[in-house]
Amino acid sequence: LISRIKEAQKEDIEIWTIVENLDEQTGFRLDDDDVLWQGTRLCVPNDATLRVALLTEVKIEPQRASGLLQPLDIPVWKWDEISMDF
Repeated sequence: LISRIKEAQKEDIEIWTIVENLDEQTGFRLDDDDVLWQGTRLCVPNDATLRVALLTEVKIEPQRASGLLQPLDIPVWKWDEISMDF
């Protein structure tokens, strides 16, 4: 997946605009393979198929409870009279 992102960066116009103005951009850097990073994050081009692949790979599956779930008892208190003193 990372290799696909690297290849897609080479074709993305917005990424190359940032690369051309790299002197003025803060927080962006190119590594040895000419791949654009923002801090420690890899810049992902605006490609729908690439983003879907990325999101499906990193999506966390919902975890199920480990055991049987039982409803809690709701305590019932019977009041004969309620009064408030002010």
